[in-house]
Amino acid sequence: MENIINVENARRILGDLISRVNKNKQPVIITRRSKEKAILLDYDEHVRLKALAEKAKEDRLIEALEKIQQAVAEAGISYEAVAEAIREVRLPRQGHSHLPVLFTCTQGGMKMLLESEKIISEIKRHVQDRPQVAVAYLMGSYAGGTVTPLSDVDVGIGLYPSLCPNIDDALDLAAALEYSLTEALFPGYDPEPWAEWLFTPVEVVVLNAPHTLSSLPWIQAGALPVHTPDHSFKVELEKLAFRHGRPTPEEATIAAWRLKATWIVRTARGQVFTSYEGILRTCLNLAHRAVVRLGLPVPEERQHLPLVLYRAGIITRRAASFITEAINVLCHDRVDFQAWEYLHHYLHLLADYALQVEDALERTVKQQQRLAR
Repeated sequence: MENIINVENARRILGDLISRVNKNKQPVIITRRSKEKAILLDYDEHVRLKALAEKAKEDRLIEALEKIQQAVAEAGISYEAVAEAIREVRLPRQGHSHLPVLFTCTQGGMKMLLESEKIISEIKRHVQDRPQVAVAYLMGSYAGGTVTPLSDVDVGIGLYPSLCPNIDDALDLAAALEYSLTEALFPGYDPEPWAEWLFTPVEVVVLNAPHTLSSLPWIQAGALPVHTPDHSFKVELEKLAFRHGRPTPEEATIAAWRLKATWIVRTARGQVFTSYEGILRTCLNLAHRAVVRLGLPVPEERQHLPLVLYRAGIITRRAASFITEAINVLCHDRVDFQAWEYLHHYLHLLADYALQVEDALERTVKQQQRLAR
């Protein structure tokens, strides 16, 4: 088996690639434009190296990496970067232990992991007995290869209007699918009752719902179709989404954070009405996108994402501390009137935060575009 493969070829044969890594126990370097992009590593080897990294000295860790030194050297990744990546990466959630682990290369190392085979299998299994579902997509970071241990699973479904005629039925079906997929993919997920709003492990979006149509081009641009029993429905849905042209994955990524930032600003200014928990969750989702795009360290908990952005000079201390404070307030079972009054009085800080994050992301894009010329 080749130790080095181009990312485009890897995408086409990902399933076979995973099977071969499982069978041969040999790592694969995935490249893009002749530069290292990722390394696909056997899961058992990853666990062994992770254990050594946690309890062994540096020389023992490097010795443990001898098995992959040749492939790493050929791809031009430093041993130090690999050691740092093994030390920092989080183990996959329960239920994915049979899959290889993909570390995506970022600044100075490989910090992100991707496991999609089981997710795709579970999506197929849970939608195939729902006749209302004409098409299903894997979306978000799991489809784009930018997943971290803090990522959720984004699923898009297209529903037959004749079988699901009103929006309430569509949303009920999406909620039921979210629940069943969460049970299947994250069986050990058991958040504190008053903190469960912080993170939704699986989010299902009805792609042909009226409230989704305006953002459909950006949602579907990087989506991976995983269940298409009705090919004609898929074709019509994508015609609707891309009637003004299909965005590139990069354009879709940029549009996604712009939409989130704009939504936060409009909500903070009273132009959109939602729960306070909803706006804080969107703030954390935006922070997660920024941390990934800017190559910043991923914290263990989602609520620590604003602190990472503050330490990197992306947002102000006031914005970071207010978001942290608001999360702590709303994670208690009782919130008195005085606390609500305080939170709403400083709602404008969330708008400031969104604009600061968006500005940092826009500057990064412009810098990357200049370097690419």
